[in-house]
Amino acid sequence: MISTRILETLWIISLARSVSAQSVQIAVTNGGVGLLGDNVINMTCTTSGVATGNIVTVTLMKRSTTIATFRINPEQSKIIDGADIAGRAALIPSTVGSDFVAGVNIQSVVCADAAEYQCRLNYLDSNFDTQSVTSKSSMTVEVAASPL
Repeated sequence: MISTRILETLWIISLARSVSAQSVQIAVTNGGVGLLGDNVINMTCTTSGVATGNIVTVTLMKRSTTIATFRINPEQSKIIDGADIAGRAALIPSTVGSDFVAGVNIQSVVCADAAEYQCRLNYLDSNFDTQSVTSKSSMTVEVAASPL
């Protein structure tokens, strides 16, 4: 029988190997251009280099303000109350595999949606400390008038 101490050590070694080269990327549909009115913009955050069990949260930010948080348990993901997308947005069902992918579907595009968006990944490192990494690139959403 394997002792609990050995199992803990093996788990820590596994955890230490699973958090190298952490990153998070953002993607926006339609090339980042939303048409005013009843049109949709999808924004997704994708993590890599972190075991999904080590992910604390992934956040979608608009101009450095959090507008949505995502967790591995989808019932704990939410659009932030008071965010200007509240009432016009829905969470995109997250997928968990070698990467974690989650996002927001913004409906009824308005001028205020024109902004810079980024994703942030908060995860546990090998010392069980929370670390944070923000997407290196941001996506700027532009809003244009719908063609007649």
